[in-house]
Amino acid sequence: MRLFKKSRLRFYHQINASDCGITCLRMVCSYYGRKFSADRLAGIVDTANIGTSMSLLREGAALLGFNAEGLVLQQLTDIEKLQGDLPCIVHWKGNHFVVLKKIGKRNVTVADPARGIVVMSKEDFYDHCFAGNPGSRKAYVLSLQPEARFFEQESDPSTFKPRMAFLRRQLAHKRIYFIVLITGLIVTMLMQFLLPFLTRNLVDGGIASGELKLVQYLLLAQLVLILSKSTFEILRGWIVTHLSIRVNFSLVHSFLSKLFRLPVTFFERRKIGDLLQRVRDHQRVEVFITRYVLSFITSVLSLIVFTTVLYIYNSVFLLLFGVSALLYLLWIFIFIEVRKKNDWERFETLSMNQTILTQLVSGIQDLKIYNSSEFFISKWKHNQEKYNGTLFRSLRIGQIQETGATIIFEITQLFIIYYSAKLIIGNKLTLGAMLSIQFIIGQLVGPVQNIVSSILNGVEAKLSFDRIFDIWMKKEEAGLQHTVKGSHQEDIYFEEVTFKHAKLDADFTIDNLSLHIPRGKTTAIVGPSGGGKTTILKLLMGYYTGYSGRITVGNTDFSTVNIEDWRNHIGAVLQENYIFNETIARNIALSDEVDMERLERALKIANIYEYVCALPLKWDMMIGADGKGISQGQKQRLMIARAVYREPELLLLDEATNALDAENELVIMSNLKQFAKGRTLVIVAHRLSTIRFADNIVVFDNGRIVESGTHDQLLENKAAYYKLIRQQLQTIEE
Repeated sequence: MRLFKKSRLRFYHQINASDCGITCLRMVCSYYGRKFSADRLAGIVDTANIGTSMSLLREGAALLGFNAEGLVLQQLTDIEKLQGDLPCIVHWKGNHFVVLKKIGKRNVTVADPARGIVVMSKEDFYDHCFAGNPGSRKAYVLSLQPEARFFEQESDPSTFKPRMAFLRRQLAHKRIYFIVLITGLIVTMLMQFLLPFLTRNLVDGGIASGELKLVQYLLLAQLVLILSKSTFEILRGWIVTHLSIRVNFSLVHSFLSKLFRLPVTFFERRKIGDLLQRVRDHQRVEVFITRYVLSFITSVLSLIVFTTVLYIYNSVFLLLFGVSALLYLLWIFIFIEVRKKNDWERFETLSMNQTILTQLVSGIQDLKIYNSSEFFISKWKHNQEKYNGTLFRSLRIGQIQETGATIIFEITQLFIIYYSAKLIIGNKLTLGAMLSIQFIIGQLVGPVQNIVSSILNGVEAKLSFDRIFDIWMKKEEAGLQHTVKGSHQEDIYFEEVTFKHAKLDADFTIDNLSLHIPRGKTTAIVGPSGGGKTTILKLLMGYYTGYSGRITVGNTDFSTVNIEDWRNHIGAVLQENYIFNETIARNIALSDEVDMERLERALKIANIYEYVCALPLKWDMMIGADGKGISQGQKQRLMIARAVYREPELLLLDEATNALDAENELVIMSNLKQFAKGRTLVIVAHRLSTIRFADNIVVFDNGRIVESGTHDQLLENKAAYYKLIRQQLQTIEE
């Protein structure tokens, strides 16, 4: 007996390039009647920045309440064995996941989160399963059968209300513009309503009866209407342009503000091109709101006005036009799914293009050194060809739609002319009425096309809005709303802290760590690379929050501290610090307002003051993005200057001098020792010269503390620290 009632498998597009796995899982959940958000599933199948694997999906599905079983396909006939496991998730081309939805006699139906619903032959499906792993003729399938506990969970609430609330917030202060525009549209419609009657009276009452005076009055009335309408059109253009600028600014500004409230882990999992493409998505949403929505309203009003007038003249004409409009709508909407699929492919290829070009330009020196430019250029060419394909498909679809629409309306015009002529010959219609009807039909075609165009653009705008709203639904950084201010003049304690980057990771990055960082002292953390040292610093900066155990600042729980206030008193030199395309002064101050006394002091501590003073513009000298034009050592010294410029109470250094020569390092560490008096300093380093002056040295390996003490104490112990130092000295001697 089944515990569930199957539903139709609902298709979802993957929002990001790495979301294919959880999107497939989301589709399977919808088939069994549970609609879960992508964020909810991402929280369960937490893959950090390494992507999704079949084993992670299986473990995540098991947590959701599925009996998840991995299956293997080794030959074409094995596909038939999956009939009882549908829908199931298939590993695709070595780097992708799809849902196998249906198996027919010759074809299979696949729900590809990147492309849409795809029907293909069994042979093609079989080949795609091995495309990314040609050396092994094995394809991996995840069979998912829900258990009773799966149905104990409720579906996530609809996002319709939050979406509408978001749009209302963005448009709240622009309401007056919309009111003015709609008022203008109504006035314009009333003017257009009079034009057919003026035309009929002009022909039947003026020209036919020879009343020149009447003709003059009617033409003057038409001139007034035309001038009034033109004036409204000019005003509308100005208002729409102003509104477009305001809406686009509001949307992008809100988006950027939201990005800065997201945790660092969000950016570790997103490609640059993907985020930049979302900024461009705002323009499509803005164009739809400010242009197509208004066009839709205008067209609906025009349709109401002119269909009413046409009905007054003759209902048969209205019927003829109604049939043609219905055929036109059916013809256009046949292509909606194709357009949606093509739009998603265009987004993916544009996003990938941005990422490839960013890497190509940023890494051009390495590519030139190794003569490997062809590798990235060929990737770009392949991706550009895919993008060009989406453009050509879009062009073809548009041409087919326009050609069909033209044929439908032209044939309708022929029928209307024939029927009008028949009525005129039978003295049932005047020539003026015929001209008015022709005018009305001409006025109706445009609104129908505009309505359809608005709907189609609305579909595309919705796809863009989905991608934007995906960002808005992300949880903001923990600690932004907290009001507790942690004192940096207190000791910091890690009490049995355990942390790993992804929930389903087998190993802990930090394992049951208990550590005391005394205030006003220097604590050095050493150990092999990849042991979790940098993670400790990022926990202290509030970058990561999903830890167990407790971190306290004095008697205050760190998880309750306002993170923005905490960071105002921190200086940090990390391995991934960024140099902006700005002046040296602004790169250090990260502000337009630069305190020159603090700037000079920071430059001297970083031992780069003389170098900067020798430059033509000194600290007003521009530096290229990411430090283009300066050496790694100079870049690192600027980062040290940035960290000490703020005069922080807590200074965190992660391999802050590894790019410096021995002489510069010695000077800087001596300066930092003086600067750090009365401040808490935490150093992650390997070099003996960097760590030996520390008040406490902690040896860290595989997420655990191996030993701790002063430099002399640890040397006497002749344990892990002694071995690290001896290896370093042996390397220097060699």
